[in-house]
Amino acid sequence: MKTKKNKKKDTIEIIEEVTPEKDLEYYLTKYRLILFMSLIVYTGIIIYFAVLPGQNVDYAVITNNSVIWHFIEYFGLTLIAIITFMAIRMPYFFTLTNIYCIIVAAFTEIIQLWVPGRSCSLTDFLVDVAGIGTIWIITFVLNELITGAVTYE
Repeated sequence: MKTKKNKKKDTIEIIEEVTPEKDLEYYLTKYRLILFMSLIVYTGIIIYFAVLPGQNVDYAVITNNSVIWHFIEYFGLTLIAIITFMAIRMPYFFTLTNIYCIIVAAFTEIIQLWVPGRSCSLTDFLVDVAGIGTIWIITFVLNELITGAVTYE
């Protein structure tokens, strides 16, 4: 920390050094509305594809690699939710992120009971949860490697 003497007044101002942590915190705070909106839009896209009738989802890429797409969808959702809830400074963001992502995963599978040509699948739900868990493991390991301490609430 640096100090500077004010010439007009006999006070000392403390000048804080810019660190990567404070820089990241600044950008998360500045763009939290954009992050929140991106979370809502991404969730909407997942739900949109979940309610498409089966005959509209006959892309070879999606149907042949359904498990991979489910994993990637919820990996991305969890990553966006982690960043968004951290930016909003939600208390217990770890728990809230997990609850949010699992509710979205369960909702998209349950809603498919009423979508023609689609079915509710426990396997898809478990793959969604695996995507959610994988990002948490990566986050936990990176946090441990970078900071040396885990600070999840």
